[in-house]
Amino acid sequence: MHRFSMPAFFKICNVVAILITLGSCSYNQATGEKQFTAFMPAAKEAQIGAQNHAAVLKEYGEYKDAELSAYVNRIGQKLAQYTERDDVKYTFTVIDSPIVNAFAVPGGYIYISRGLITLANNEAELASVIGHEIGHITARHSAQQQSQGVLANIGLVALSIATDTAAVRQAGSLGTDLFLKSYSRKHENQADELGIRYIAKAGYDPYAAQSFLSHLEADSALEKKIKKETGSIPVYFSTHPLTADRVREASVIASSYPKGQFDDQKVEYFRLIDNVTYGDSADKGFVRGQTFVHPNLGFMFDAPQGFEIVNQPNRVIAQSQNAVIIFDGAKKNAAQSIEDYLVNVWKRGKTGYDTPERLTINGMDAAMTSYVATISGQQKRVREVAIAYNTTDIYRFTFVMETNASIATQTSLKDTMYSFKKMSANDKLRYPPQRIKVFVAKAGDTVAQKASIMPFDDYKEERFRVLNGMSLLEPLTPNRLYKTIIE
Repeated sequence: MHRFSMPAFFKICNVVAILITLGSCSYNQATGEKQFTAFMPAAKEAQIGAQNHAAVLKEYGEYKDAELSAYVNRIGQKLAQYTERDDVKYTFTVIDSPIVNAFAVPGGYIYISRGLITLANNEAELASVIGHEIGHITARHSAQQQSQGVLANIGLVALSIATDTAAVRQAGSLGTDLFLKSYSRKHENQADELGIRYIAKAGYDPYAAQSFLSHLEADSALEKKIKKETGSIPVYFSTHPLTADRVREASVIASSYPKGQFDDQKVEYFRLIDNVTYGDSADKGFVRGQTFVHPNLGFMFDAPQGFEIVNQPNRVIAQSQNAVIIFDGAKKNAAQSIEDYLVNVWKRGKTGYDTPERLTINGMDAAMTSYVATISGQQKRVREVAIAYNTTDIYRFTFVMETNASIATQTSLKDTMYSFKKMSANDKLRYPPQRIKVFVAKAGDTVAQKASIMPFDDYKEERFRVLNGMSLLEPLTPNRLYKTIIE
């Protein structure tokens, strides 16, 4: 039991008074509800959005296709005309990401990934996604989450003043952070309802939202199947929870609008996505089989068989059951030797590693050291290799293995190290980025036939069907447009 001092009591009273003062709610014309947004006034939303816009572009980059960007902006501005807020200036950006994702930042900033654009099958489906994100902004969902988060922290301050317990403050902070990571089910349903409202007013088929949500379900199921995962959540659903009845509810909402004949603008849509990059781009590097290729930076290397390669924004990770490879880049002074970099930069302030060994890897100077480290409570052998690509650019391998790793494992990791090389002009021709290719089905064409030439080692037919929003046994229809993937 905690004893309350009088000063603490008065502090609590002051905090409670603040809470009561801030308890007033504003009316939202879009949702028809009163909502608490005291800590995020509309003017502040624009400021926050502008600040975050630069960060988003730095993280993802804008996809370089002026015609496609103008097209997405045109759809967005068309929908924005039918919103309930006239105080928002909307900015629509296509981000250079292969991940199927879309998100909104306060202040009218909406981002659509090229991965999502290539999954959609017509303009109406893309409009439904943009409308959904506009719905989050008009409903001020981020403002509500931010204000509720601040309010929760104020309440915890009162509790911590009373109990003087740091653990309470820490626990509360963690809980609030987790709450703010994704939209609630209510917010998702509201954004769906508003998005369908906007696309219907703009002349699109209101059932396009249900159609695209179904495609998302199929895509996420295939992604899990390919990665042999059962519990992971695809990026889009990590911030936009897809409940079992959300697709059903979208259909119910759409049924409230008049039926009609709608032009989904599929021909124009397919014209614009023809040749759009699929998967990772040359700007960020990509995986082909067991080879990682980065045409723009001009290098490539092979990972051992059985290793899963994951391309992250700042590193590449390849992993098997017995070993991990981490690859990244760094800089050094032009006059600095590779050994000096390894000792005085990479290993600066550290001890217990072997004397660096000088190497030559495909004509490039390199240095290597190794040591034993405790990782997750287990002893591991770590080998670090720095390669001088040129006078200033360094590329680094970190190999983590068992202390008693087999000769076969050690040899395979050594082969990876020595596979690193500069790409020649012929190499770049051999490894072009994958891209979308649109075709018109002819009589006699089959899914199996068209899927067989896609540049994948597995699930070819499943990938083709998901890409085109096709059901399990649905055949190709002659004279209809379809998408495939080529190199």
